[in-house]
Amino acid sequence: MKKRIENLLLLLYFSLFSFGQLPAFIFEFYTTLPFNIHLTDIALLVLLALNLKNIFKIKHLYIFLFSSVFALTIFALAELQLGIIYLIRIIAIINIGFVFRDKLTKKEINPQFLLNILFINGIAIALWGWLQYILFPDTRQMAIYAWDDHLYRLIGTFFDPAFTGILLTLGLIVTCHSLIKKINVKYVLIFAILVSALLFTYSRASYLAFFIGFAVLVYKKLPITKGILFGVLMVIGVFLLPRPGGEGVKLERVYTLVLKVENTARGIDIVSKSPVFGYGFNNICAAQRKYLNTNIPEDSHSCSGFDNSVVFLLGCFGIVGVMALGNILKDLNQKLHPQKRQLMYASVAAVFTHGMFTNTFVYPWVLAWMVTLYVWASTKG
Repeated sequence: MKKRIENLLLLLYFSLFSFGQLPAFIFEFYTTLPFNIHLTDIALLVLLALNLKNIFKIKHLYIFLFSSVFALTIFALAELQLGIIYLIRIIAIINIGFVFRDKLTKKEINPQFLLNILFINGIAIALWGWLQYILFPDTRQMAIYAWDDHLYRLIGTFFDPAFTGILLTLGLIVTCHSLIKKINVKYVLIFAILVSALLFTYSRASYLAFFIGFAVLVYKKLPITKGILFGVLMVIGVFLLPRPGGEGVKLERVYTLVLKVENTARGIDIVSKSPVFGYGFNNICAAQRKYLNTNIPEDSHSCSGFDNSVVFLLGCFGIVGVMALGNILKDLNQKLHPQKRQLMYASVAAVFTHGMFTNTFVYPWVLAWMVTLYVWASTKG
């Protein structure tokens, strides 16, 4: 019975994965909750409830929990409730990895099944993105609902070209991995769908993330001339993109870089006021209001984070927590299968690069993707 429920929950989660923020956006119209409810979150929480023992398998979890407890010395409990809820969601996403691992051990699924999940969702994200771009190229009205406004950019169901871009990038890296092993029409078509969608996000962070990830992926696998040729073709594709209107499609735009520098400087200022243990997960909004007297609306989707993911993690968990994360990554690296290591490294390189410009590391869909990929990469077969 438990196995059947787990399978249904995983099916529900990954069936809704590519719909991104859309279900919660629709749900907002019918509720007055102070936070978004995703059907995927409900599936994850029930899955976690069925596997509570997995919580104790998360290394150094007590350090991350302590940051939230320590935050009680700075903020009132009411200000920390959202952060605690979001931390539970992160734990629930990590639990996916333990559940998949258990199913692999029991031979209920095979490793290729995990890669197929990512393939399918990568394609779906691209197709939903193209549907949005064709039907709703002008999404400036999203500003009414506290989302960024965009014009003639592919933002997909995640309502953000940068986050849609990194997920497309991760899908492209998986596709390139398969193309290197075997060139066939199916993978070439998937590549064309994904790369065209990525280009029309006009997300420079995503472009750079793909270039870095691709370079890591093909290192010692492709002749350097082929790698350079592919890079040149991508650059040409970027410069041939249409510029139909709006500031967002101007790749030479500078104002967003200035905003990101200012945002990171603000983040460093916040971190410096509680550098050891941070403020607990996702309590950055409360910290900004307390120390910087910012007037960012609480319902703004940029309130709780910083554009630089490292600064965000330092703000959440402090130096102690980031060192603990480093220790966890070191242990995870040792468990990677030698023949699958390079795809994992390429994906990590892409996420890390993207995370220097966007709060990518703990974005739920990116984290779930990386957890799933890691289980595949650390399993033989």
